[in-house]
Amino acid sequence: MKELETTAKKLEKLQQKFPDSHDIALPYALIFGQFIKQAN
Repeated sequence: MKELETTAKKLEKLQQKFPDSHDIALPYALIFGQFIKQAN
């Protein structure tokens, strides 16, 4: 579970560095969101 949160935070940082690539990170964010919902 902690690994998922860490990865999500890394994705957020990447998104801040490259705001134009949000369409690349978005599918990953949705997938992680589903994993986190299932884990809870």
